[in-house]
Amino acid sequence: MRGVLHHLDHIQSLGVNCLYLTPVFLSTANHRYHPSDFTKVDPMLGGEDALRDLIAECKRREIRFVLDGVFNHTGRGHWAFASLLDAQEQSPYKDWFLPKSFPVVAYGVERHHVNYECWWDLPDLPKLNFDNPGVVEHILDVGAHWVREFGVDGWRLDYPIEIPDAFWREFRRRCRAEARHVVTIGELFGVRPECVGEGGHFDSLMNYAFGTCAVGFVGGGVELRQDDAIGGDYQITPVDADGFRRAYGDVCAAYQSAHDESADGGLGGGSAHPSMLMNLFDSHDTARALWMLRGDDAALELLLLMQACAPGPPMIYQGTEVGQIGQLGLDGSGRDPHNRQAFPWHERDRWNEDILAHVREVGALRNETYALRRGGMRWRDARAAAKEFADENSNDDQDATRKNPRVIAWERYFDDAARDGPGALCVFHSGKDGATGPTLVDAGFGPNAALQILHGKDRTAVVRTDADGRVELDLPPQSGVVLAPMV
Repeated sequence: MRGVLHHLDHIQSLGVNCLYLTPVFLSTANHRYHPSDFTKVDPMLGGEDALRDLIAECKRREIRFVLDGVFNHTGRGHWAFASLLDAQEQSPYKDWFLPKSFPVVAYGVERHHVNYECWWDLPDLPKLNFDNPGVVEHILDVGAHWVREFGVDGWRLDYPIEIPDAFWREFRRRCRAEARHVVTIGELFGVRPECVGEGGHFDSLMNYAFGTCAVGFVGGGVELRQDDAIGGDYQITPVDADGFRRAYGDVCAAYQSAHDESADGGLGGGSAHPSMLMNLFDSHDTARALWMLRGDDAALELLLLMQACAPGPPMIYQGTEVGQIGQLGLDGSGRDPHNRQAFPWHERDRWNEDILAHVREVGALRNETYALRRGGMRWRDARAAAKEFADENSNDDQDATRKNPRVIAWERYFDDAARDGPGALCVFHSGKDGATGPTLVDAGFGPNAALQILHGKDRTAVVRTDADGRVELDLPPQSGVVLAPMV
């Protein structure tokens, strides 16, 4: 914890305004997903005093602080499970767990031969019984305790799918009784609009669906099956611009269609919305982004720009900003534990300074551009500017110029630009073999509008839309540009 505190300048320089830590609870495992006590900070991390100091400094810097809640199971060293092993049927905590027979045997037993229910049938991860009122009340108290006593701003909730939805609604209610702004973020794969918002049971989800689409678009043909890189439902298939638009459009549409603008209060107007999702493409549960992209720095930089321009807060996994690949490099496995390599604080010569500068730039871009944080999103058409680029097989006069399969464009917009401010046009080119050539993009700002380049190769240039409201661009390989009306 002291180490994180010492490096907050670096973290904040990335544009970070919310810090999420993996588990800090007392644990028998170095990654601390084997909790022994939900109310104590592991002394190896500095204990409670170190956590208080870190949270206090985050608050001074206006950085929100989110803890990782591992409540589906405990470790074998948890005090309640130790009581079960010691007293067996006589333990007052025997119903906190799910024994299949007695005596419960937790050591010297192989996986799949355990006589109590475990997470993934691992003997060292006994599952808690959420049909037991004592378990329910204990975990509810734990959630409120860390908000009340330490001032945490939210919870990332690990593997919540096997715990009843009603519990998570009550968990959020109890935490918000301590501080109204507290958010809960569910670690759920896939598209689950029914889980989000006041009508659901979480305020946000880890939106791996964004990573699935975006890595497939920028990756230049990279394809990963679940067992190639990570656990969990995270599979990458290559997509072109139309494929990205369909796949990511479906994700956004699912949440947008569940959004109720008339609902009172709460995050996202009281219901699901794409802007509520925490967008990510790598984490401690996935291969590192640069491993998935086979060491392609330019693809990673484009991916980071797309993430900064998408609706919903971007999440950066520590080390991604300096180009970490994983302990075994490109030729080794990308799986846990190799993807969990520590940050190379003492090996500055290993940092990729170009990627670091880019992360800082796109972090500032998002923080300084209101439309990227709060605007709606709609797709924009992009086509070759000249008819010599036309598809020879097309007989449609209205389709006289072709679409580039490696160019995607969207606008972040406001219905009332006079009140909320200007929108932003975001255009991305994932092709590796050359520039796009002159390309006309429907900007959405009307005819003859003067645009400034917020991100791109010529920040001093002023670009104007034509009489049809289109802007002409020529994007280098694996690059993007963000434009907004001059104000």
